[in-house]
Amino acid sequence: MTCIRISPPPERVQMLAQILHQRGDYEYAAGHYQPALASYEKALDLARATADVQREADLLRAIGRTHYLLGPHRSSRRRTTTMQLTITAS
Repeated sequence: MTCIRISPPPERVQMLAQILHQRGDYEYAAGHYQPALASYEKALDLARATADVQREADLLRAIGRTHYLLGPHRSSRRRTTTMQLTITAS
């Protein structure tokens, strides 16, 4: 038995990327940044698969904006706390 992989038409993939992008925008507007980020990242993968450079740029901008609102990562916070403790201990 041979498996044949069938890819969806590029128009369908672009449509799904658009839907996920819009979903991310709605989540972002509602203040649900983690779900928005997940939608944006899925849409980015699809935009890259179809070589949609304009959507890719828009999604990268949206991802950056969402990361900014989420704040620094926990590892960054730990590093800052460690630095503050080191400075205070001196």
